[in-house]
Amino acid sequence: MKKLLLFLIVALSFSCITGCGKLNSAKKNEDSNTSSVNQIKKEDRSMVFVNLSSSRKCKKINDQETIKTVLNFIDNSEKTPIVENEPRAGWVMLINLTTSDGLKQYSVIGNNLTIGDSCYKVSADFLNSLKTLYSQINVQEEDYIIK
Repeated sequence: MKKLLLFLIVALSFSCITGCGKLNSAKKNEDSNTSSVNQIKKEDRSMVFVNLSSSRKCKKINDQETIKTVLNFIDNSEKTPIVENEPRAGWVMLINLTTSDGLKQYSVIGNNLTIGDSCYKVSADFLNSLKTLYSQINVQEEDYIIK
């Protein structure tokens, strides 16, 4: 119970720090806040795809075609930029994309997608489609440990 409480506190703190509540950042440098598969060298990518709804499990992905599939799904999904005064807390699905340029983070809760500092409204079935994509990735699930 204490571990769960600690996890929730850390997750909420992280969400508050990097959340959607930055009024001026939603439009700022929009090109850097999209997946932009073509801007990232394939050999420089790795991905940790986390599914909180499955007891904090993740899949660590190095296969470049699988990474491209996930990023294409996000890129091709309809997204409407949103700006809010209050940051959203938490996530159900998290994707950490590591490239030679650093870490890029995608998180989903309900029908809200956060990419970096920008928040988007996505369709009501986006999360379920992302969960289905997660389940179809042929990589062994591991426990997700917050570092």
